[in-house]
Amino acid sequence: LFSSSSSSILDTAVIHRRGGEAGFTGSYEYLLLPPGTTSDQLKEDPKIAIASIYSHRNMVFGARILNESFQSDGLVKICTPLLHAAMEHTEEKGVQGRAISTLNGLCAFAQEFLQENENLHSSMIQLDEQSL
Repeated sequence: LFSSSSSSILDTAVIHRRGGEAGFTGSYEYLLLPPGTTSDQLKEDPKIAIASIYSHRNMVFGARILNESFQSDGLVKICTPLLHAAMEHTEEKGVQGRAISTLNGLCAFAQEFLQENENLHSSMIQLDEQSL
């Protein structure tokens, strides 16, 4: 889809904000778009977006890479400009923004940890049964 290197596209990418019809109490989506992308092009082809992040009131969440061509660049590199834009917009409204994120791999880590530490797992089950 993109013929240029991802680095040069990211250097000139633009951020598009949509939503907020209900005033500041509404929700917004921030999209990272290739340079020169218009709103009409985005409506016609939503897959052109590189990444997105959401905000609702003062909460910023849901960072994700939408375009597979940029997966290797990593979520932090791709979504940082969106996070900054969302936080600035939130703070312009006079409230302190809060960003939340998932901890990728946390469930797999916990499962592996419990499998490797079966004694701990058994103790936890016994504690849980005792609390019933």
